[in-house]
Amino acid sequence: MKYANGSSYYGEWSNDNQHGFGVYLWKDGDVHVGQYRDDLKEGEGVYFYPDGRRYQGPFKGDKQHGVGVFTYAGKKEKKNYENGVPKQVLETWN
Repeated sequence: MKYANGSSYYGEWSNDNQHGFGVYLWKDGDVHVGQYRDDLKEGEGVYFYPDGRRYQGPFKGDKQHGVGVFTYAGKKEKKNYENGVPKQVLETWN
């Protein structure tokens, strides 16, 4: 589905909501590949930023939540997130 704002969603639907596995492409180049529930990112997914950064891990209520891996500038950090905010770096490697 293509939206008026230039973004697109390809994936599963339920009751006219993004629900199940899907891919959302924002007009600015951000991409999310993963699970959706009632139009929100929910469950496992990968979020790609246009500058090459990437987050892979769980989402809850459309935000990063739980232990996930953030990749940037050739580095990886395993972090614990709460409601989209990184609370603790658990491990770092190249």
